[in-house]
Amino acid sequence: MPNPIIRSSIRPELKLNTLLNGTLIAVAGVALLVAGGTFMPERLLSTWGFLIWIVALFMIAYGLIPYRKLTRLELKPFEIHNEGDRFLFKTPKGVVLTLPKKEIIKSQYVTLGKVYGIAIWLKEPEELPDTIRNDLYQNKIRKAFGCDLFLPYFSEKGYSEFQAAL
Repeated sequence: MPNPIIRSSIRPELKLNTLLNGTLIAVAGVALLVAGGTFMPERLLSTWGFLIWIVALFMIAYGLIPYRKLTRLELKPFEIHNEGDRFLFKTPKGVVLTLPKKEIIKSQYVTLGKVYGIAIWLKEPEELPDTIRNDLYQNKIRKAFGCDLFLPYFSEKGYSEFQAAL
């Protein structure tokens, strides 16, 4: 029997919250663009117009990119492959981490606000690749939960499958 693949899942309320927050920021960017172009005198617009345009485009992108990332993650989710004596953590770009089962001390499903997933404590966390140990997101989560490794966007069902595979 082939080992099941555990896939990440995006909560609908997270997706909706991200869309609403992003839309609010993007609308502010559009309003800045329209207001600057409509109400500014031509002499000010010739000086500040390009800067207003850049700031407005940045606000629109800053608002909508997180939602786009979540929708892409829905289409191509993170995966945990059970390979007998080890787990492979894969992203759409490929294998990010190989984790021997014997290195895992414990795991726990954690949630804090919008953040949820699988927290893992390891026997030797210093053996994690530098790209993971130095990651700002991982460091922030490590401080919040006290874990060595965090696998985001995995549901409670995914955690129970992960726990059963241990």
